[in-house]
Amino acid sequence: MARKEKVRLKTNSIAVRISLVFFMLVMAFFILLMMFAALARAAPDYAKGEDCTGIISDRHLDRLKDMLAEAEQRQTRIVALEDNPR
Repeated sequence: MARKEKVRLKTNSIAVRISLVFFMLVMAFFILLMMFAALARAAPDYAKGEDCTGIISDRHLDRLKDMLAEAEQRQTRIVALEDNPR
């Protein structure tokens, strides 16, 4: 009679590690989506309120516009906190 061998999961294998990293990235993305949704429900017009930090000079505004243009050029995902942020 053939002897049965126990099958062990090798937790130190590269495939398992890659799967865990992928799972953690998916979970982090899901948590971020949930946070953005909660913020949109809790404070729909936050950026338009007086409690929100404002742009203090034209130089500051130009710097922010340049950073946004660079992010768009790099095809980075930009998340607006409001439907019409401008």
